[in-house]
Amino acid sequence: MKDHATALLELIRVQEKTNKKFIDAFAAFMLLCRQSINPNLAESAVEEMLIQHLLTERIFRSVFNNPDFAQRNIIAVEIEKVINALTSKHFSRAHFLSSLDRFYGAIEETAATIDDFSQKQDFLNTVYEKFFQGFSTKVADTHGIVYTPQPIVNFMVKSVEEILQREFGKSLVDKGVHILDPFVGTGNFIMRVMREIAEIQKSALPHKYEHELHCNEVMLLPYYIASMNIEHEYFE
Repeated sequence: MKDHATALLELIRVQEKTNKKFIDAFAAFMLLCRQSINPNLAESAVEEMLIQHLLTERIFRSVFNNPDFAQRNIIAVEIEKVINALTSKHFSRAHFLSSLDRFYGAIEETAATIDDFSQKQDFLNTVYEKFFQGFSTKVADTHGIVYTPQPIVNFMVKSVEEILQREFGKSLVDKGVHILDPFVGTGNFIMRVMREIAEIQKSALPHKYEHELHCNEVMLLPYYIASMNIEHEYFE
């Protein structure tokens, strides 16, 4: 996996100098990322996101059995535009990734046995954590890429609801109660909050979703995955 990442970075660096289509697509995507994630985002961070997307897109598509997610998610759509520009000159994505087929196949076989969405999310987090440990140990250590187990997430969300009621006479479903997850990762906590709100009072969820759920993530790929997961949770 690390060798593939290195080869992709070398390809990107060459295309940044010679491929006008890629240069324009990359610049447009960089602008989008700076507007929606971080105005000070470095080019190297976006390059890393492209590499991560190329190496992991098949995994996340398989885990959720959703072959169209790259066309439905705005971030994925924009990433694919850049990838298409990158692969427009003598580069086959399928051929490049073919040596990883056994790795992808093992993950897909396991994912196919999981029906429960929360279990899929837990599996996704495990895969993502292991991916970073192999792909970029330095990034994993710097950003603390170790995800909270689902039972702990469930306990913490239930505890917040209980404390809100006992100490403030409020509930997660009440208007004016904002929920902030400043390090959203792949979306575990915010998705569990959405489920809790739906369980208490499903009619409150649309207002919460539109006005009172707030998330942020400094790592680009988790941000992208979280947006996919939260959208799935709300619309499915």
